[in-house]
Amino acid sequence: MDTLRFGVCATRHSDAPLMRESGIQWVRNSFPYPFTDKISGELSVEYIKARDSARKWVQGGMKVLGVSPCPFHGRRTPGLDGRLALVTTSGFPDWAGKPGTPAYNRNYQDTCAWMANDLRGIVGMWQVANELDI
Repeated sequence: MDTLRFGVCATRHSDAPLMRESGIQWVRNSFPYPFTDKISGELSVEYIKARDSARKWVQGGMKVLGVSPCPFHGRRTPGLDGRLALVTTSGFPDWAGKPGTPAYNRNYQDTCAWMANDLRGIVGMWQVANELDI
């Protein structure tokens, strides 16, 4: 890849025209695990929202860098002492398999292939999660 790309992790309230005027062409859009029950099953509300968000970026003239589902999600939450602590939760449903197993890896591969097809024409480039076995 010999082309320099400028992008940001924007919020849904970001100003796409101003971003383009500033030379920013790409936005990073994370996608959660899309299915609630099985591969190609019912879509989760979170995935539908992420897909709609990506479509809006494209409609606003931006290019989308899609981020495949991450193995976990981290959030800073106030602890009992009032200080923020990092709390992590799994990014994958239990039915997808235990991290590091062949079933889990196959489910992730099938999910990413499904997402690439579903988001064709919306996502122009992918960042694929790593360390899926942790």
